Amino acid sequence: MLATMNKTYDVIVIDGGVDFHEIKNKTMESMVIKNLYIIGDLLHIRRPSGGYSG
Repeated sequence: MLATMNKTYDVIVIDGGVDFHEIKNKTMESMVIKNLYIIGDLLHIRRPSGGYSG
């Protein structure tokens, strides 16, 4: 949830994230930053938006 001074908004991220070419497939470790593991909504996955994945 994103909160402002007067209102609260629900938000959905629909695009962006780390490209699969930058991730080791078996461990999900970043090839750019050692010991950084990336999963879920942090990955760049193009899919229909049907709600929240939280």
